[in-house]
Amino acid sequence: MVNRAIQPEFSLPSTIEIPSPQKHLTADKREVLWLKIGTQDIVRITLQFPAGTKYQQKMLQASSTIGLLSDGTKSYSAQELAEKLDFYGSHIDYSIDRDHAVISAFCLEKYLYQTLELLKEIVIYPAFDADEFETYRQKRKTTMAIEKAKVMYQAREQFAATLYGKDHPYGSFAEPEDYDALSADDLKAFHRERYLEQGALIFVSGMVNEDVVANVAREFDAVIRRNATDTPIVNLSDLPVPHKIYFQKDDAVQSAVRMGRVLFARNHPDYSGMQVLATIFGGYFGSRLMSNIREEKGYTYGIFSSLVSMQESGYLTISTEVGSEVTSATIEEVVKEMERLRTEKVGEEELSLVVNYMVGEMLRMLDGPFSIVDAILELYQSGLPVNFISRHFERVKSITSEELLELAQKYLDPKDYSEIVVGNR
Repeated sequence: MVNRAIQPEFSLPSTIEIPSPQKHLTADKREVLWLKIGTQDIVRITLQFPAGTKYQQKMLQASSTIGLLSDGTKSYSAQELAEKLDFYGSHIDYSIDRDHAVISAFCLEKYLYQTLELLKEIVIYPAFDADEFETYRQKRKTTMAIEKAKVMYQAREQFAATLYGKDHPYGSFAEPEDYDALSADDLKAFHRERYLEQGALIFVSGMVNEDVVANVAREFDAVIRRNATDTPIVNLSDLPVPHKIYFQKDDAVQSAVRMGRVLFARNHPDYSGMQVLATIFGGYFGSRLMSNIREEKGYTYGIFSSLVSMQESGYLTISTEVGSEVTSATIEEVVKEMERLRTEKVGEEELSLVVNYMVGEMLRMLDGPFSIVDAILELYQSGLPVNFISRHFERVKSITSEELLELAQKYLDPKDYSEIVVGNR
């Protein structure tokens, strides 16, 4: 009988490995990735286009293009598409970031072909109807105006512009009036150039086999990418110097604070180590920032740091909202915690706790077949091999306090950090 008074012995897994996708080759040697995974009769078809906001010629062109894909095609109205997808129990997700636009369809295996027909209509034959666009534009203008009234939203936008520059692909942000300069023809042009001409990385997963994948390849032959590697387009050689900016907002009860600096993408050799350091600094509830600024000082409900990675760059950010009267004190405490990490080695007990937490988070993020697929897609977005997961895991487990001290001295110098505050003095 199990003695429940004795805690079970704890041990970290020896490794984390995820399966590598197989490759289906078309007649002209283009690749469609696929992976048979999971036990339920569900299929996922993901199309990843090089159609993020960094490619747009006009503000809001990229997000509006993907936002209107499902609002009618050459053969179906938006309502007809929604009703058909609902009838088959299928679902389509749309997402966009600075680098990519991603469309994922989920369906039962028995309704795969019906779902493929609808997905093909949406991806290849969107209507971009002028009336639908006008409705979309007015709704989005209103939503953006409401969001821009929030201090955290403003701080997030100004932070990116401060790090990279207002006109930089990774630093630009839109205003509601930018919708007025956009037309349905602009969306058609972006769709043609970035979706149809550039094509997509296609990943078929779930309860699939070679025949299913071959059928997907035939249906989407027009948009299978010939080269799955994106050409770098972002200039990182002339970025703004770190500086401090305060944006006055008279009606603000709290101030939104953002601090940070440009670092690197996932393929940098210091990436894994910096993930550990960022977690110790402010990446979980027991972090240095939370313990000091929330638990001890009571300045905020939450303060966090994170390492954000894009395809061609990345940055470390610290973010919080605090009462206007303690804004300066909060920033001072953040700087103190940075200096502590730069001058004192992290204790073995704290390091062990953080490593255990990070391993648990990795396992949680890989829990489930489509979570694994998401992880693989992120690696492909970054140009990394599938075994990066296991290499990252080993690096996190093996990092030492001495190595973290070196990283902190290299990357946590306060003079390299910009500060953005939006609030009321």
